[in-house]
Amino acid sequence: MERDFYKITYLEKQDVEIILQISNLASKELQKQHKYYLSDFLKIQSVEDLYNKSGKKNNEIEDHLKAWKSNAIENLYTGQEKHVNNIIKYLKNKDLTILDDNENMMIFMNFFGHQTTRTKS
Repeated sequence: MERDFYKITYLEKQDVEIILQISNLASKELQKQHKYYLSDFLKIQSVEDLYNKSGKKNNEIEDHLKAWKSNAIENLYTGQEKHVNNIIKYLKNKDLTILDDNENMMIFMNFFGHQTTRTKS
């Protein structure tokens, strides 16, 4: 994998506003999920802001922040992959009934969408 392929950058106020505007086009349930994920990124960004404003230097903190920025999205995808494993077991056995449950369908489609958009062709 390419180094820092998923590295995140600082979200400015305008970036957050655009994300929320796009999110508002989705269902209330998806908006809730979008805000949940966004809040995690903003919390870490806030920690980084506090660290930078402190004027102190700490290599361990800087290493953790760098690792988080480089791995946060990949870790998110890894969590989604673990969450969809049971659904994929059903689908491997040609049993589509698992997708009759709306939550399972949403989990699977979220996973599928991410897989198709994050895979280089």
